[in-house]
Amino acid sequence: MDLPVLPVECWTLIADKLSSHSLSRLTRASQSLHAVLGPRLYRYIDLSVHNISPTISAKGEEHIAPCPPKLLDRQRAFTRL
Repeated sequence: MDLPVLPVECWTLIADKLSSHSLSRLTRASQSLHAVLGPRLYRYIDLSVHNISPTISAKGEEHIAPCPPKLLDRQRAFTRL
């Protein structure tokens, strides 16, 4: 791999201190950085909707409640990356 100047270990230490947005930008700097740091970018993504429970309407119909706002914010942030 042809990483810019620093050893891989240094890049991973740097990546641990970056926001997901900054890390995303860094992984686009070169193919080598993407190969090394790309997996770190997706490490903490949670797109699950397993805590969403169905609700019963006044007519007795079951509906799935919309995603909680916090979950939607995380999903939107991920898709912007």
